[in-house]
Amino acid sequence: MTDLDPLEEAMRQPLEGSLTKWRREADEQEARFAEARAKRARSADLRISAAIADERQFMIEVLAETIIELTERQRETIDAALQPLRIELAELKVANADLRVKLAEQQLAASHATTIDLPPIPLRGSRAN
Repeated sequence: MTDLDPLEEAMRQPLEGSLTKWRREADEQEARFAEARAKRARSADLRISAAIADERQFMIEVLAETIIELTERQRETIDAALQPLRIELAELKVANADLRVKLAEQQLAASHATTIDLPPIPLRGSRAN
C-alpha cells in the first residue's frame, strides 16, 4: 500500500453530480438561514421581554404617582371636613374653662357667705369629761 497525497486521494473520489451538489449547497444554505432566523427570533424575544419589563416598570410608577396624588387629595378633603369640628372643639374648651372659673367663683363666694358653727369654748374652771 502506498501513501497517496491529498490531491490524488481527491481524484479517486467519485465526482459529485450537479444535482447532488445543488442539493448539498441548498441544504447548507438552508441550515445557515435557519440559524440566522433562530438568532433573530432570540434577539426579538429579548427585545420583547425588555419592552414588556420597561412597560411594567412604567405602569408601576404611574400607579404609584396616582395613589400618592389620590391619598393627598383624600387627606385634604378630610382636613377640610375636620376643620369646623376642630373650631367647635376649641370653642367648647373655652366655654368649659369659663364655666369652671364661674363655678369656682360661686363655690368661693358660697364658702365665704356661710357661717361655720364651732364647738363651744370651754370656760375656765369647768371641766369637760
